[in-house]
Amino acid sequence: MSSQDAPIADQAVYEAVVDAVDLVCGLSRSELDPNLTIDELGIDSLSAAEIVQEVEKTLEITVDMTTITSSWSSFTLAGLAKMFVDTREAGHGS
Repeated sequence: MSSQDAPIADQAVYEAVVDAVDLVCGLSRSELDPNLTIDELGIDSLSAAEIVQEVEKTLEITVDMTTITSSWSSFTLAGLAKMFVDTREAGHGS
């Protein structure tokens, strides 16, 4: 299964990602689809960093920014949520 077709790993984490995208970029929930890539949504790297910071704050975890920045534009919203779930499960809380 590709990241494009990834199911939403954790609804609460996905909601945190969507809330952060809405807050930082002003994109409404109706514009967001879990299978759209960050690039398709027109989100730039500065906004991406802000989204990650908002989700980290909400979930009280810290993610490795190099993991995200190396392939940011190809992440889907569901894939980004999965990355946060994986980080949380690995015990990288703040």
